[in-house]
Amino acid sequence: MIKRCKKDEFTEGAIFHIYNKTMKPLKLFYNDNNYTSFLQYFSKFLRNYPSTIYAYCLMPNHFHFLLRQDSSKPIYELFNHALSSYVRHLNHILNRNGPIFQSKLQHVKVYDEQYLIQLVMYIHNNPRKANLVTDLRDWKYSNYSNFIERKEDEITSKDSLASFIEYFDDYKKMISIYDEEVNDKSMGMLIDFDY
Repeated sequence: MIKRCKKDEFTEGAIFHIYNKTMKPLKLFYNDNNYTSFLQYFSKFLRNYPSTIYAYCLMPNHFHFLLRQDSSKPIYELFNHALSSYVRHLNHILNRNGPIFQSKLQHVKVYDEQYLIQLVMYIHNNPRKANLVTDLRDWKYSNYSNFIERKEDEITSKDSLASFIEYFDDYKKMISIYDEEVNDKSMGMLIDFDY
């Protein structure tokens, strides 16, 4: 069982896998505009919380972020602000009230490089695992393409890309065989979501 981090674990330099999933039958994203709105809210609050985002993926009913906290400001506060703003926005569109997530924000501290690399591939592979795309470059709501094309944007920074420079040449190959060689559940470290 993976346990949530305690508040005192959110220290400068710590790396976290942060994720959550909606209650059934709700979705987090119903269309392209929803994904865009979420990324706008996230980018707005990201400016106030220095961090390095290594990987992210937005899925119809959940999200994943793998990031390093680069200041003493707890990174979970970024998500609290961005998610509450986005959920209010989504509830207004759906003409509903109340929470949409099945649990509190989930976060797992990352302690070693091997787990970090596994998580990056796991996060980027989500759309293919869910049969939403066959080519991961076709999923617009992750930073997989940033890795492949080595380009930065509002969320994926130069520092983030530099952290994985030694893997760039092999990354396409690594992730293409990821499903064949890694059994997420048996590793006991990764989270499985039904889609």
